[in-house]
Amino acid sequence: MTDKITEKTDEMSLDDKIAIIVRQTNYNEDEAKIKMQENENNYLFVIKEYMGSKTNEIKKINSSLNQEIYRQIRYSLQTDNTCIKNKKI
Repeated sequence: MTDKITEKTDEMSLDDKIAIIVRQTNYNEDEAKIKMQENENNYLFVIKEYMGSKTNEIKKINSSLNQEIYRQIRYSLQTDNTCIKNKKI
């Protein structure tokens, strides 16, 4: 799902992104351009910042090697099961 959002974001022009920011916030076009530069041209981060969310901060999870192995196994099984269910339907 995140890949689809990223692909769509890459295809959008800067003017389209600024138009989205102006519609979703109280920023004018100049403020939207400044905020886009501050947030590495990511309009989602600009809108989240306006709403008061600090989710654009990268969180590093300290986990042991064993925890990471099991996390990857669970993720792999989950994606495999999702693919199988989608093929059956």
